[in-house]
Amino acid sequence: RRDIAVMRALGAGRSTVMTIILFESILLSLAGGAFGWLAGHTLNWLASGRIEQQTGVTLGFFDIVPAEALLIPALMLLAVLVGLLPALAAYRTDVSKSLNS
Repeated sequence: RRDIAVMRALGAGRSTVMTIILFESILLSLAGGAFGWLAGHTLNWLASGRIEQQTGVTLGFFDIVPAEALLIPALMLLAVLVGLLPALAAYRTDVSKSLNS
């Protein structure tokens, strides 16, 4: 809250602060999604030998399911929805109260 109050005190408008928070939410979500995708495919690749022995199904690192293409827009939509609460809270922040506390 103090960071938001400082930005507002330095002249950043409410919409600017709200945009920054939403952008940060999207960036964090995309970074987490990319890490999760890589971790999932890496674990899949590491377990592929065992899976192939038991089931006969061959898995590779880059075996990508077409439904995975929907993950990026879905992740961005979810990030915006989740980021709206803190962005709205920042929009309503009273600068003087936040700087005095």
